[in-house]
Amino acid sequence: MIHYTVQATFSFFSPNPERFKVLKEAYERGLRNFRMEQPHQHAVYYNNLLLSERAWEKDELLEALKVRESNGNANARRGQCDFYRT
Repeated sequence: MIHYTVQATFSFFSPNPERFKVLKEAYERGLRNFRMEQPHQHAVYYNNLLLSERAWEKDELLEALKVRESNGNANARRGQCDFYRT
């Protein structure tokens, strides 16, 4: 039942490219600002990074954003809602 509700909800979803751009820029700015944080915050972050099973470093996330930019918007909607299709 939930599967069909989620599928019906997301089948009409259309992302707003301008809103995506704003959110992506804010996320990237937050990743870049990490370098300016206090050293004890870096220590806590790296400690949590080492102790977690699955985690990506801030630099890896920034690199992924750069790769996404180089691919352009052609692949932006590819695979949209594939998770919910049967």
